[in-house]
Amino acid sequence: LKLRTQYSKGGDNQIREVIHAAKTSVFFLDEAQKVTWKDIGEQFEIEKFAKSMGADIHCLELKSQFRCNGSDGFITWLDETLGIIDDENTSFEGVNYDFRVFSNPSKLYEEIRSKNAEANKSRMLAGYCWDWISKNDPKEFDIIFDLNFDDDSENFPIYAGLRDKLIFLSAVKQSLSESAYIYPAKVRSRIFGINAMEHYLNTEYIEISAFRRNEWNFAQEFIGKTNFKLIQTEDAVGMYRPSVDFLAINEMISLLNENMVSLEHEYFQKEFQYIDQIGVTAIFEVLMAKYEDTKNKAYLPCALLKRKYLRNHNFVK
Repeated sequence: LKLRTQYSKGGDNQIREVIHAAKTSVFFLDEAQKVTWKDIGEQFEIEKFAKSMGADIHCLELKSQFRCNGSDGFITWLDETLGIIDDENTSFEGVNYDFRVFSNPSKLYEEIRSKNAEANKSRMLAGYCWDWISKNDPKEFDIIFDLNFDDDSENFPIYAGLRDKLIFLSAVKQSLSESAYIYPAKVRSRIFGINAMEHYLNTEYIEISAFRRNEWNFAQEFIGKTNFKLIQTEDAVGMYRPSVDFLAINEMISLLNENMVSLEHEYFQKEFQYIDQIGVTAIFEVLMAKYEDTKNKAYLPCALLKRKYLRNHNFVK
């Protein structure tokens, strides 16, 4: 409950308005839980308004929460863990409830996708309690990640002007130096490129390039706080791993086009399933960007890869 309605901001107190409008009002309370700091609805406040309007008050206690799989053990463990109550039971083993702590976001993502494959009902939710001060003010960000920068780099002048901010921009199809040339602006922030292709983010290594070499220590310090292992690369189109991997993949596809290999063979099926997992579009666009940057014909996508890209087709059905 809030002092005023969420959208019209009308009224003066939702507790008073509910009691005044209804013949019978039922309030479900958990005074140890709030969504935001502005939430209201404590028992004493409800009773105060009810008494002022001459309402009869009945208090009941609900001992179980069925939204938590009906587990009293889980609720007790959670309250004890958060310091709300003091209880000797510090675990809820044997209860049909899956609770895990992840230190790697990629592992969390993999587990959600795995669960979702079972019944398409797995989702990730996030709550917040404090004001979102950075929502409309980039200067308030602690750190900025723009993983779509490769495809939309128009915000570079904004990022460049954020003095001393640590900023990571996806920079596989376009180097940071190229972005600075296209959108001339004095770079006051600490900008780094990141290989943000999903295939590579799901590994233990993170590939980073630097706009200014003398600022590497800032990226090293930040990555050191994560579970990723840092690969330092030069600020160049393609970075390291996509350049090497996609060059080899382009040759594999060329051999398929020449009938040197066959997808009827189990080995090659697995090889080209791997290519499909990376994504035909990603491979084609990175190779084209690499070719346009270097004019090295080795990076020019072969005819079969181009056809698959234009038709949005995979190799293995």
